[in-house]
Parts: sequence; C-alpha cells; structure tokens
Amino acid sequence: MNEDKSFVTREDIEGRLADLKTETDGIGGPSIISRRILAASSAVLILLVVFYVGKRRGERTKTFVEVIRSE
Repeated sequence: MNEDKSFVTREDIEGRLADLKTETDGIGGPSIISRRILAASSAVLILLVVFYVGKRRGERTKTFVEVIRSE
C-alpha cells in the first residue's frame, strides 16, 4: 500500500498541540513577589501623579491676599 505523507491528519495536529502543552506547562509565569512589587510600584506611581497634578492645580487656583498697612 502506498501512503501519501503530504496530508496532515487530525492526530498529527493533536499530537503536536499536546507536545506544545507539555513544554509550556514547565514554563512558569511571574512569581508572586514580582507581582506584588509591580502592584506596589504602580500604586506609588499613580499616587505621585495625582499628588503633583493636584499641587499644580492648587497653585493655579489659590488666592493670594496681601495686607498692606498704611499710616
């Protein structure tokens, strides 16, 4: 019997995908510590941006009152 190897069967695809899945299972994602560091640093960054934006807005909108005593 003469088999033609040019056709890709469903079993070939499933086998390749299973091999890829076993390879990727060994690769770990970011650790819990790096996630916490990233979350803390982004929270600090957001707070700093909000602080400086509020400070600039406050400097523009504050009223300056000068009292001059004359004799």
